[in-house]
Amino acid sequence: MPTIQPTEHKSSTLMEIGEGAERRKGFTSFVSKITLNVPGYDNIECTGDTRADKKSSMDSAALFMLYKLEQRGKIAIEETLEV
Repeated sequence: MPTIQPTEHKSSTLMEIGEGAERRKGFTSFVSKITLNVPGYDNIECTGDTRADKKSSMDSAALFMLYKLEQRGKIAIEETLEV
């Protein structure tokens, strides 16, 4: 199981967080770091994007981990067409 560690960042000034429809303004942001120990291989660490809430920052880190595992040939991500 991976471990995910979110970190909260507070600002005294209003900041914009995220992109597109996910864009929000606030004084608090979160960044999550995910670590996965693959037995017989190594530890893989990734840091997700800055997000306005903890859950979204954890989702971002998990997505980065999936892409890194694909780059290393450990998994294959198949894209599907939406109807």
